[in-house]
Amino acid sequence: MSKLIEELKVYGDLHSLSDFKVVTLHPLADETDILERLDMQPHDCISCDLYWVFKNELFFVSIMSSKQENPLVTYLFKPNIEHGHSFYVVTHISPLYTSTLETVLKYLSHWISDNQKQYRKRHRAKKVKITNKDICKR
Repeated sequence: MSKLIEELKVYGDLHSLSDFKVVTLHPLADETDILERLDMQPHDCISCDLYWVFKNELFFVSIMSSKQENPLVTYLFKPNIEHGHSFYVVTHISPLYTSTLETVLKYLSHWISDNQKQYRKRHRAKKVKITNKDICKR
């Protein structure tokens, strides 16, 4: 796992989430210092891409807040790529906060744990719709 953490750090500093090893590529609404440096406001934080290490795998997760799209969670695995796991999440929650990110990662970690054998058996790229529920709503 430490090798993956070192790979993760190439993308930036580890985010201060308690249960997850994550590097975010976009600021979140509660990261006021970063928003100030980028001349952004919290309401501007409607998307967040991130790299996440979980169960000795590196995952790419893209979270998008949209009132025009229906909520959705999909998983895509590309078996011929070293870190070919990715998730796409659409939510109506806006803006995106650290707590939103934690909610998403908790949901995805449970899904991975429950479906680990299934997603590891894929020999060709396949996109799977996990749910059309808004997983960010509590």
